[in-house]
Amino acid sequence: TDIEFRAEGFVIQNEMEITSFADAIPYKLDYVLLDACLMGGIETAYALRGKCHLFGASQTEVLAEGFDYTTITQSLVTSSPNPRRVCIEYFDFYNGLTGTSRSATISLIDCDRLDALTSVCQTLFARYRSQIAALSASQVQQFGRYHDGRAHPWFFDLQDILIQAGINEQEKSQLQQALDACVVYKAATPWFFEGTPSGFQIRAHCGLSMFLPSAGGSSLSSWYKQHISWNSATKLVE
Repeated sequence: TDIEFRAEGFVIQNEMEITSFADAIPYKLDYVLLDACLMGGIETAYALRGKCHLFGASQTEVLAEGFDYTTITQSLVTSSPNPRRVCIEYFDFYNGLTGTSRSATISLIDCDRLDALTSVCQTLFARYRSQIAALSASQVQQFGRYHDGRAHPWFFDLQDILIQAGINEQEKSQLQQALDACVVYKAATPWFFEGTPSGFQIRAHCGLSMFLPSAGGSSLSSWYKQHISWNSATKLVE
């Protein structure tokens, strides 16, 4: 995660590993909502299991306004907080805009119900390892915009990775059931930055992004293998 402070013309940026962020949470929370770009990945959700019940974030970048802070307290500062409503209002706001401003993804994940997805993915990653390794970034739904002609390797649709790897209909059904168990809410606009050189169509959106090993290269894959708890559980990278 990136933390940015602006004061008197100076910008101070610090980075924190998601594992450090999770370790800093002293007790289990009802929810964590991250109003930050590109945080809606399975790696983040899995790292926060045991630290929060519900986790909400965007798979793409978040435009400047972020969540709707004019209504957010009505949903959260109450005896019955409703983080799902925050996610819905976030999406509805951006989906109601036009042009490049109509750009948003969001999901709310039940971190207490990730076990089925973990089990299914562990099996499919092992069964389709060579096919996943052979995927081109252009084949898979990406959520990070291209820069200098290159896709960012971290942000691809988890479900679409496996579909493009060739899982069969029974496996698709098992994967969908596992996603349905943990994805409380998800929504995406049809495009992100439509009409711009780095914009892209959102044709697939399961509610969780994931690292695509074939787009990351050996160095990133090695780091992922050593540091990401999702990988320890599923062996996406061996």
